[in-house]
Amino acid sequence: GFILTVIICAVFICTAVAAGFYYLSINNMRNYYVSVVFSMALLYLSAMFYFFPLIDKEKSFIPFCKEVSSRVPMDQPLFAYQADETLRAVIPFYTGHYVLETETIDTILEKIRGGNPCSVVIRDRKSNAEVELSALHGLSRIAKYPMGSDKALVLFSTVGSPE
Repeated sequence: GFILTVIICAVFICTAVAAGFYYLSINNMRNYYVSVVFSMALLYLSAMFYFFPLIDKEKSFIPFCKEVSSRVPMDQPLFAYQADETLRAVIPFYTGHYVLETETIDTILEKIRGGNPCSVVIRDRKSNAEVELSALHGLSRIAKYPMGSDKALVLFSTVGSPE
């Protein structure tokens, strides 16, 4: 799929460049400029579709969601502490887990005190919620994925080995 797309784009770009050289050789400047602009636009679009996902890997939720799927059994409750709309949508989409939203720490404390296994995901800014959850006894940080300079996705669990 990907290689075929690259080859097709390269063929279009080479064709546009060849057309540009042809129009330049017969002094048809209007068509020459059109072919140059067209080939540059194709080159830009090809680079955008190829390089932007590589550049933006650190902001992808997919590696974190794979970690959640591998560490949290489907029958175990998965809380989203102070979740934003992105976390509420992405975690269920990529993991299949139903997310129980909570704005306070009391719900999580009830589960921990009851001896019930549970996991908590957060999309943290400046480690505020991470510090708050790390202070709870019985809850360990299992995984952390940085997302830029001041944000991170963090998975806590009452079971499992810490990172």
